[in-house]
Amino acid sequence: MLTACSRNDFLCDRDSWLAESYTWAADFRALLLCWFFSARKREHITPLLRELHWLRVPERIKFRLCVLAYRCLHDTAPSYLTESLHLSTNVAARRRLQSAASPTLLVPSSRRSTLGDRAFSVAASHAWNSLPAAVRDTPSLLCFHRCSKTLLFQSSFHC
Repeated sequence: MLTACSRNDFLCDRDSWLAESYTWAADFRALLLCWFFSARKREHITPLLRELHWLRVPERIKFRLCVLAYRCLHDTAPSYLTESLHLSTNVAARRRLQSAASPTLLVPSSRRSTLGDRAFSVAASHAWNSLPAAVRDTPSLLCFHRCSKTLLFQSSFHC
């Protein structure tokens, strides 16, 4: 059962929608890889994912969140998403901190870990702040795509 959500919520109902969509996406990728590579149904698909340079589903979600955050910070995303993210350098009390040199996002506090942490503003801020400063400071979207996907691929497959 899906619950009513605001437009800024990234994932609404953890137990039903997320579990179903995550399982469906993983199953679809496995089916596609087995069909494309003529692999057996019981074989592991991790080597195939590595060979194709595909991200696993959790890393793919983090990658899409980071791309949306990058687009929000460079004013190429929809305004309703851009308004939900705030740089820590825009807060007067944090301007004098040493960490103000790198552009990090404020992570809004949420009361419920099951629903609130999956709101776009919280999930995108966590994903963005987890990237190294060298990746966050890339000059173009294409370069950001390349750097962040490489980073997530290496952390996913321990390369």
